[in-house]
Amino acid sequence: MKKTQTFLRKIIDLGVKHKIWSVIILLVLFYGVYLIYNSFVGNITETRYITANVEKGSIVTTVTGSGQVSALNQVDIKAKTSGDIVYVGAVAGQEVKAYGLIAQIDSTDAAYSLESANISYEKLVTIDPDDLRTAENNVTKARENLDNSYTNARISLISASTDMSDVMSGLDDLFDYNTGFLSAKNSGGSISKDYIKRAQTSWYNTDKLLTKLIKDYRTISSASSNEEIKIVLSEAYNTSISISETAKYTQDAVTYFIEHEDLPNKTESDTAYASVVSLVSKANSVMSSLSSARNSIITTERNLEDAEISLKNLKDGPDILDVRSEALSLKQKQETLSNYYIRAPFDGYIAVINVKKLDSISSGTTVATIITKQKIAEITLNEVDVAKVKVGQKVNITFDALSDLNITGEVSEVDTLGTVSQGVVNYNIKITFDTQDDRVKTGMSVSTSIITDMKTDILTVPSGAIKTENERSYVEVFETPLEISTDTQGVTSSILPVKRYVEVGISDDSITEIISGLIEGEQIVSRTTTSSTKTTTTTTAKSATSLLGGGGVRRN
Repeated sequence: MKKTQTFLRKIIDLGVKHKIWSVIILLVLFYGVYLIYNSFVGNITETRYITANVEKGSIVTTVTGSGQVSALNQVDIKAKTSGDIVYVGAVAGQEVKAYGLIAQIDSTDAAYSLESANISYEKLVTIDPDDLRTAENNVTKARENLDNSYTNARISLISASTDMSDVMSGLDDLFDYNTGFLSAKNSGGSISKDYIKRAQTSWYNTDKLLTKLIKDYRTISSASSNEEIKIVLSEAYNTSISISETAKYTQDAVTYFIEHEDLPNKTESDTAYASVVSLVSKANSVMSSLSSARNSIITTERNLEDAEISLKNLKDGPDILDVRSEALSLKQKQETLSNYYIRAPFDGYIAVINVKKLDSISSGTTVATIITKQKIAEITLNEVDVAKVKVGQKVNITFDALSDLNITGEVSEVDTLGTVSQGVVNYNIKITFDTQDDRVKTGMSVSTSIITDMKTDILTVPSGAIKTENERSYVEVFETPLEISTDTQGVTSSILPVKRYVEVGISDDSITEIISGLIEGEQIVSRTTTSSTKTTTTTTAKSATSLLGGGGVRRN
């Protein structure tokens, strides 16, 4: 305690000795405390909202550029084929329109070739009524022929079954034990017996086939289907083959028997030989008849199938590849013919005509020189802007030298390869004019505005209202609308706006399209302002007794 009192006493003594400096130090301390206090509580920050409504509107996005006017000064028109000039339709100095005929080369051969291609194409893609009628008649006739084939097959089966039975009966007579020429009593030597045995075995097997065939044949009538007739016919043909083979074996036996055995009765031998030869002939005739019947059915069925396919193909029209091939050929002939007509590629003036009627020229010959009337604008764009530009986009064009002239145009060409200058890539753009004005001269400076996108009747908000958070766009919305301020200071609100995430579309320099998240008429925050209200503290200076003693500060 004593130490503290001693310290204070020393300070007071020091202050009494240096009154002026003591007062100055106190004033500085008071002012410092005032500044610190005022920085914390002396300013009141106030937020004011400038609002806008979500409205329907239109947005046009553009890319601007500048450049110069240029013109296609001169083009040499060259012949694309050889021949004799038969017509010249222009003179030097004459104005011509685009595709106007300047000269013509003799096109007789090309015209004939084109007409031939036209005929071929028309024949391919057009169904001739006569051809259709013929195809239908062919189908009808083929069906009739097939029906006749089956009818003839039934008739052949009748005679064949009888003839095959007769052949088998005649062969059986030759094998009869008592009276047959090849009976056991006349069997002869061992070789003769082998011949006879082979023939007899074949006869027994064939007889079984014939018995089954006759049984199956009896089921055939006029009501039988073609398939049933075909099955029995095939069975009859196979049986006829077997009968023909049996008859041949029997003939071989008779022949060997006559040639190698001692036969007492020559008349009997001659009769047997004549009989077996007749049976072989009859068997072969039956086999041939049945084979013809089978082949007739096969042929008429194939003919009917071909006729039906032809009719179907005719009705379905030609193959698509054939049509494309003929169409390509026709187009080539048309282009070839067009090469004989030398036309102006654009509106302009004929500068020179280099040919006259009856001149003979070759491909590549310069026929005329044309000077174009058309002027274009050539501008350059950087790599960012050119990515938005396409051929066909509309353009607004102004001229530095003609302040009252504003015309429209269209992007006609966009360079695919850029040029690099000082690290910047630029691309040349050509713009054709929708209208030509005689006041526009080559070399004039132009400013262009290329319309890259345009939308109408869409929801829009001021671009400044769009904020971003975590790569998502949002706006601040007053769900309870505020009173709209008529000045630029905005209005205050005790209710804060709410954050609303939105999907944005295209934008221009001032407004942005809202695709989703807002509806027309909603009130949003366009921007905010803040102001500070300063608390003024008034200090009244009074005379006071110094802590260090004495009166107040004296001012000289």
